[in-house]
Amino acid sequence: MIDSLAGICCRAFNNIDPPRLAELWNQAGDQRGLVQPISAMTWESEVLAKPYFDPSGLILAERDGQVVGMIHAGFGAVEGTCELEYQMGVVTQIIVQHGPHQSDIEDLLLRQAEAYLVGKGAKVLYGGQMQPLNPFYFGLYGRSDLGGVHSGDESMHGVLRRAGYQPCSHSVSLQRELFGFRPPSDRRAMQNRRQYHVIVDHNPPAVDWWQACMLANTERVCYRLVPRQGGPVAGEAIFWSMEAMSRARGATTFGLLSLSVNKTTRGQGLGGFLVAESLRQLHDNAVKIVETQTMSDNVVARRLYEKLGFAEVAQGTVYRRP
Repeated sequence: MIDSLAGICCRAFNNIDPPRLAELWNQAGDQRGLVQPISAMTWESEVLAKPYFDPSGLILAERDGQVVGMIHAGFGAVEGTCELEYQMGVVTQIIVQHGPHQSDIEDLLLRQAEAYLVGKGAKVLYGGQMQPLNPFYFGLYGRSDLGGVHSGDESMHGVLRRAGYQPCSHSVSLQRELFGFRPPSDRRAMQNRRQYHVIVDHNPPAVDWWQACMLANTERVCYRLVPRQGGPVAGEAIFWSMEAMSRARGATTFGLLSLSVNKTTRGQGLGGFLVAESLRQLHDNAVKIVETQTMSDNVVARRLYEKLGFAEVAQGTVYRRP
């Protein structure tokens, strides 16, 4: 369609677009939470190769044949299946070149994305990705996970708010530099060290189809806490290699993707002990920085990470259209 004010043509993605999209992405500014630089090949492998990618959901704005903006909308999965859940749609990303009509183009693209989502059956619309509505850009946007609209992404915050979207959940990203890291050596840690040891599993299988799609090209390592006297696994921490972020920073960076402790062994400080032992091993393997994410109101998790020296570096917001 044509917008008479800005002279903008909106159209769906086609196969000649990856170089243009990479250029648009790299010009947008890394303060927005975009990992930069990325290449057309990265677009191919990390976005277009997803088995559920729909060209109609990736909408480009052109002026005089030049790409000046994009928006991408999609869906999550029906839990435990290989099918998409079409009743809830999400606007995953919007980038528009700076200029006098930037807000107009953003608003136009959002209307196009909403029309796509509703046309597919969406009853509820969200802005900003968080599990289970996290189909695209894992590892390319945000920090260690997709936690909504990045706090520095003022453009996306603005377009969603102008359209009446309301914040519905918040995340916080935390970071720990590992130079000189030493695990705590208090009495509880020493007791846990006598009772448990950590085993390592490289690239464990995905738990379901959706996770396999998300993590297809990522290197992962799982640290499991096992009783020395035998018995079930007491806890598990899964980290992933944030390769694009590592290249951008010039420092090997890993993300803590998930942390779980067996219900029967909670209250013994095993979560903090497992993370600390994992950080020690990552440090010994030349990892320089570790990041993690949790919900902003998860006081227990935040206290655990802060005790290990993690500090807040960014926030995220998920929006919902009333």
